[in-house]
Amino acid sequence: MRVFGENFPLLVAVGPQRYDAEAVKRMADGFEEYFQRGERYAVISIQPKGSITPGPAERKLVLDWLESPRVRRYAGELCVGASTIMHGALMRGAFTAVLWFWKPPFPMETAATVARGVDYCVDRLRLASVRVPARPAELTERIERLLASVDASP
Repeated sequence: MRVFGENFPLLVAVGPQRYDAEAVKRMADGFEEYFQRGERYAVISIQPKGSITPGPAERKLVLDWLESPRVRRYAGELCVGASTIMHGALMRGAFTAVLWFWKPPFPMETAATVARGVDYCVDRLRLASVRVPARPAELTERIERLLASVDASP
């Protein structure tokens, strides 16, 4: 997973093509900078097209990281909300399965489009009195360009 902070406090997390121990380590490393920064943020996460739906072992790796006391503490204190962009029924099904076992320490929604995800995250940032760096339409454009450049367009 790669975490992009060019539009901080709106982070964009792009998942790997396949989850494994190395991908979970990259995810942990990607968020560490923002945990250490100690400022509130929102996250839009997306899986690239063609990514492989995580199986039970891969979901466990991700859940073990998400449920670690340190991650729950930092995410609960700093993340004001998250929107997960999902394409495809299999990915939505895998995400739903994760949510059966994991309740995030922040508000979360799934969205079908980047624009909807941006709107949700901007609303959460504003509710938390966190300054938003640009209008939602501009943020949507920036994020769509970013996703196209890393081959993760929805």
